Amino acid sequence: MPEFTKDDFYRAREIAEKLRQDWRRGDRDPRPFEGDLEDGISIADVQVHADQFYDELETLAYLDIEYPGVHIDSGNPVPVSVTEALPKFFSDAFFLRRDLLRYVGFPDRERLSQELQRGMRRFGEGVRWLSPTEADDSFIARVTDFLACRLFGKRVLADDEPLRGCPPTATFTMQKFVGGPLTQVNGCHFSVHTKSSQLDAYWSGAYLVTPNYHGRPTSPAIGPLQAGTYIFGVNGGAYGSQVKWDHNKVCTLPGVPSVFLSY
Repeated sequence: MPEFTKDDFYRAREIAEKLRQDWRRGDRDPRPFEGDLEDGISIADVQVHADQFYDELETLAYLDIEYPGVHIDSGNPVPVSVTEALPKFFSDAFFLRRDLLRYVGFPDRERLSQELQRGMRRFGEGVRWLSPTEADDSFIARVTDFLACRLFGKRVLADDEPLRGCPPTATFTMQKFVGGPLTQVNGCHFSVHTKSSQLDAYWSGAYLVTPNYHGRPTSPAIGPLQAGTYIFGVNGGAYGSQVKWDHNKVCTLPGVPSVFLSY
C-alpha cells in the first residue's frame, strides 16, 4: 500500500475542513474552491458525499439518534449513510429534510431508530453507533486519509513508471469540484471479481458507505476510479436490489488492480 506524505496529509486536512465549514454556512456555491484546488484532481465525489453526510448527521442529531457506522480496519469507524442503512421504501419517504424537521419533526422517531437498527444488521459485528461528535470526527479523519491518497496518486499516476501493481491508468475529464471547471484526471481501470455472474458492482469511498455505480456485469466489472481508499459491493441476482458490501476488503489506489468479493 502506498504511503502519502505529510504535505499530502496537511493539504487533505485543509480541504476536508473546508468542506465541513462550507456546509455549516449552507454554502453550495462552487466559488469556495475557485482558484484553490490544483489541476489534475477532482473532489466532486467527496463534496457530494460530505453534503449528504452532514445533512443526515444534523437530522439524526435533531432527533437524538446516533449515527450508524462500521469498522473496516484498525482506524476510525466509517459512517454508513442513512439512506444506505435504511430500506429503500423508508429512506425515500424520510428524504432527510432537515429544514422541514425543524418545524414538524419526524412523524415516528421510534420507527426510524428501529429501522436503522434493522438495516445495519447486514454489516455484522462491525457495527458501531456514533454520537454526532464521534461521527463528525470519524468522517473528517477518513476523508483526510482518502484525499491524501488521492493527492499522492495524482503524482504517481502521472509518472512514466507508476508503482508496481498499479492498475492500468487512463485519463478522464472531470469537474474539479461541483460546478467547477473541467480538469484532466489520471485514474485507474479497476476490476471487481465475484463468484457469481451478472451482478452490478458498486464502490464507496472509505469515509462514508454509500453506493456509487462501478460497472457490470461481473465477473469482472471494470470501471474508472481516481486514487483513494475504497470498499466494494454488489447487487442483482440472488442478492436483490440492496447492495451487499464486503467491508472487510479495503483497497487503496494506486496499488492494487482488482478485488475479489465472495458473492
